[in-house]
Amino acid sequence: MNNRAITAIAASAFLVGAAVPTIAFESHPELRAGLNNLMAARADLNKGSHDFHGYRVKAIGEINEAINDVNMAMRSDQDRGGRR
Repeated sequence: MNNRAITAIAASAFLVGAAVPTIAFESHPELRAGLNNLMAARADLNKGSHDFHGYRVKAIGEINEAINDVNMAMRSDQDRGGRR
């Protein structure tokens, strides 16, 4: 994988992280903690300079999917009126 593709993935990962809703965080400390851990893992992987045959980039993509899933979980609960 070339550096241009890695840069594009890193940029999209940043944008996904920037879209995290702050209001939903207060209701779900466990989800917030998990989300913070996912973002930290993504940041660590983005610092890597070696491609590892595409597995590093694949892991970043899967972390982005997990971040999206956690955000959707918090939003869906918020839509239902909060914690139940």
